[in-house]
Amino acid sequence: MTVRRTPPDSHPHSVRDLCETFGVTPRTLRYYGATELLPPHRVGDARFYSDADRARLAEILRLKSLGLTLRAIFGLFAAQDAGDDARRDALLAAACVEQLETTRRSLRELLTRGAALEAELAELGRRAA
Repeated sequence: MTVRRTPPDSHPHSVRDLCETFGVTPRTLRYYGATELLPPHRVGDARFYSDADRARLAEILRLKSLGLTLRAIFGLFAAQDAGDDARRDALLAAACVEQLETTRRSLRELLTRGAALEAELAELGRRAA
């Protein structure tokens, strides 16, 4: 028998709520909780999240979409949680510069590969004619 736990007023968001809203899995939330990136409020075995936790998850996912690693994101939140916004901004700037360089390098590689594929197709077209 499944016992439905009622979330506390201060933590109204369930795992299911966050998973459905953000398209993440319960395993992802458990991992973020285990690494203290997004620790849940527990009621028995059930995990609940506050509005601030929900906003933090949105920020984690935004930063991941920019290509930042969880280690970098953890460092940003550690600085933020310590009230050191200048350090957070410096860390974020450095991570963005690094990711931008990586993205540009990947883009160059993809463009080179695209040109090679076009040349290959052109050669095949000439042979077939």
